[in-house]
Amino acid sequence: MKKFVLITLVLVMTICLLSGQGSAQTINFDTNDGGFTVVNSGSVENPWRYTPGSWYTDGTSNIGSPTSSGLISPTFTVFSNSSVDLSFDHRYNIEEPSYAWDGGQVQVKINGGAWAEVPHSSFTQNGYTGTILGDNVLNGKDAYYGVSSGYSTPNYITSIATLGNFSASDTFQIQFLAAWDQFEKGSEPNWQVDSLQLTYVVIPVPIPSALLLLASGLIGLTGFRKKFRS
Repeated sequence: MKKFVLITLVLVMTICLLSGQGSAQTINFDTNDGGFTVVNSGSVENPWRYTPGSWYTDGTSNIGSPTSSGLISPTFTVFSNSSVDLSFDHRYNIEEPSYAWDGGQVQVKINGGAWAEVPHSSFTQNGYTGTILGDNVLNGKDAYYGVSSGYSTPNYITSIATLGNFSASDTFQIQFLAAWDQFEKGSEPNWQVDSLQLTYVVIPVPIPSALLLLASGLIGLTGFRKKFRS
């Protein structure tokens, strides 16, 4: 009886302790490119490039057609039911602040599916500037444009977004997609990513009411038996 009570209590306590626990994964690009790759569309003059410490793109201007360059992460695997937050340090000068022709957007691909925008509503810090108007793949979509705070210092801003809830064994990738129209661009670098961090927070597991009732009953029964024996 004592062994059964102990096992039940340990099970309840384990569920409580694991719920809400988190872990973090940081990529700073100091010594390597983090396993990121680049995919371009059109005749991109200056696509994403790696230099020790960061990835950056200088963009495209005046070539007569729209272009884009995507910086794509390796595949990440989620090991338990978790919510995932993305934090990244970056700076940008994507055309002038008064124009929204060129832009940069964060996208996510889950379980090998299609790329999907990380919406502005998912950002809790330093989200997108506004909606892109230029003739490129980001037309009509929210993205970064203009000049980030402290760009020329250079100072990096930290943006934070929730990527959503994931099940154990789900996989995902992140893409920093920069897009330009056929005309002018901003200063160089157009967009620079210094580091990023993924935070996994275990989704709380509801403890079945029957298990709670059983645990409380066993605790009460144990106390009653001790009192009765005394």
